[in-house]
Amino acid sequence: MNRHPDRSPARRYAALLAGALLGGALLTGCLPLPGDQGQPCNDYGFCAPGLTCSADNICIESASSCGDGICHESGLDCGWFVGPRDISGAAEMCEVAAGDYPLGETPTSAHFDEKFYLDRFEVTALRYRAFVISLDSAGQQANRPACDPGDRGWQPAPPFFEARWANHPVVCVTRVQAAAFCAWAGKRLPTAAEWEAAARGTDRRTYPWGNDLPDGTRANCENSAGAAGYCNDTYPPNTCQGASAPNLCDDTAPIFDSAGQPTLPAGASPSRHLHLAGNVWEWVDDDVGGQGQIRGGSWADFFDELRVWSSRGVSADGYRKTTVGFRCAYGG
Repeated sequence: MNRHPDRSPARRYAALLAGALLGGALLTGCLPLPGDQGQPCNDYGFCAPGLTCSADNICIESASSCGDGICHESGLDCGWFVGPRDISGAAEMCEVAAGDYPLGETPTSAHFDEKFYLDRFEVTALRYRAFVISLDSAGQQANRPACDPGDRGWQPAPPFFEARWANHPVVCVTRVQAAAFCAWAGKRLPTAAEWEAAARGTDRRTYPWGNDLPDGTRANCENSAGAAGYCNDTYPPNTCQGASAPNLCDDTAPIFDSAGQPTLPAGASPSRHLHLAGNVWEWVDDDVGGQGQIRGGSWADFFDELRVWSSRGVSADGYRKTTVGFRCAYGG
């Protein structure tokens, strides 16, 4: 598994992103080949399968333990990864144990015979771009995000989007496109039950972090009927990028802050997943009322949409909004 054993995934991802931005090398059409053993890592810190990039930027044998298609590195918050295509620090996965989980506002019990894994974060624009550039021209056209309405749609050719969005959730993707990315990465979209189990844990909490109302340390969401102190109402519109605490914004929040640490850590679920409430709605693999289903609320939604059981039914192949993204699951 080509990962740094001596760096947190957040810091490695931030360093990778900063280097790409400063060097003007944000994926202009193809990825440099991964490095071989004893050779320098490529420009994005990647090595050939079975190797990891050392602190000296040399490809060495990996310290990860792998089995059944998934690899684990100790010392990280969750430490699970599915390679070799989607292996940035933002692609860390957290385990959700087998067992019984309450589902719904008036909970019923759902049983999972096997553990499964869910991305700790939403899929970022940078992760999604690696998928898009791997496709032929027809595939790129079919999977390029397009907003209706909104200004976060991608351009027809690399670099596709403004570099400032690389560390944010990819948005304006349909469920069909989200499922295609997950399949390319060797994963799949989660079911609605899996998503809620990861968000809620085994108790009957209202939000991923518990029963306290959302605030600016837990979620990126809209204010509540003008009440002060809630979520992003403490910043004026369009100041997310320059804010001293860029976890409150009138748009998506980045996955990592400028120090390479995950944003909104107080909003973690029992299984240590982040941003399951607010930031972007997330596609799941279930239909509701004959339509696709999104979960979790977004930066533009109020508190009731952030509850772990909240969902909306929307067109699976036509709903493209700046408020909708996704994350992937594995196993189960």
